[in-house]
Amino acid sequence: MAFATIQNLRDAFGITVQFAADSMVSAALDAAHETLLTRLAPSVDTGNPPAALVAGETHLACSVLLAHVCAAQVLQLRSLRIGGNEVNRSGGENALMSVSRALESQAWERLAPYLAEVRDRGTGGVTDTLPVLGASTT
Repeated sequence: MAFATIQNLRDAFGITVQFAADSMVSAALDAAHETLLTRLAPSVDTGNPPAALVAGETHLACSVLLAHVCAAQVLQLRSLRIGGNEVNRSGGENALMSVSRALESQAWERLAPYLAEVRDRGTGGVTDTLPVLGASTT
């Protein structure tokens, strides 16, 4: 179950039921939560998540939601209002995806203190050249 709630997302971003049904918001929350869990540090208390973790997941879920809306509905909409910003159909798809990408970036910045460290896997090794199909390497 996601740390953030449908109401968290609606309150934080002014997402109305007319813009996205609860089922769509819930699917975005689940997708964001699943992604977050794969990167979460094992030391994070998921039973009682910190408010900043919930806020970060809310940002990530809104990013997912906007990407879903863009993919599913934006071509059918004439214009759309999100948190005081209006997106018109002409170029709206790009604008909506830009907002989605910006929210995703902000989400990962907020979530950084709770994420597991990514270990350096080193650089790839270089091997000697081998002849291919009888070709000579000299």
